[in-house]
Amino acid sequence: MTWPTALALHDDDPAAPAAEASLWAALRRDGSTAAREALFLRYLPYAQALAARIYGGRHSREVELRDYQQLACIGLLDALDRYDPQHGASFKTFCTPRITGSVLDGLRALSEAQEQITLKRRLQRDRLSSLKDGGARDGKPAARKLEALSELAVGLAIGHMLEGTGMYADELSANHHDGYAAVAWQQTCRSLRQAVDRLPTDMAKVIGYHYFHSLPFEQIAGILGLSKGRISQIHRAGLRLLREKIQPHS
Repeated sequence: MTWPTALALHDDDPAAPAAEASLWAALRRDGSTAAREALFLRYLPYAQALAARIYGGRHSREVELRDYQQLACIGLLDALDRYDPQHGASFKTFCTPRITGSVLDGLRALSEAQEQITLKRRLQRDRLSSLKDGGARDGKPAARKLEALSELAVGLAIGHMLEGTGMYADELSANHHDGYAAVAWQQTCRSLRQAVDRLPTDMAKVIGYHYFHSLPFEQIAGILGLSKGRISQIHRAGLRLLREKIQPHS
């Protein structure tokens, strides 16, 4: 699977309108999570483009582009749940004001409550909680505690590298490395991205949505029709598999 186009529809495909219509029918009739996810992937680039346009006209630099994109995803998910194709309007016509409104309303909320957790902190909190839940148990031997601490550190390091492979990741991260170190860093990130594509489907989706599209576990849970706790478990298992792939075996 090449993330995230496996479930996406393409406008240049003659069969796309009929395929999309069948997805809307499945979503409205059966509440299909697979149809909802496919439609989410189809319109995610459009939502991100709207977020980038609003970001480009910003007057303040306190809020990051990823926050704009995450707010746009909230608007997109809300529009998916409210849209009815039988009313005649295209989905883009329907979702545009809702995505824009979600971004602007969210920005106002952020400016009114500076202490509110930013997207980056929400993502970090999700990851840390997921990794701690997998390692921390009362009363275990000191050696196991040290192993759990090592797993936590490696998991966070893998997360940092995964962010470096994302479509919208901060390109300045590459400036922290020079010469051969930069090449090695890029090769490691590329190998890690390829390893994500080889994960089991559920793990690849959770890792992809979280690290490549900056979605918190709660939103991923809504997309996949699972609990937030289950998403945390899948995330932890996915990082564990990635760790095995990049660490040499003794």
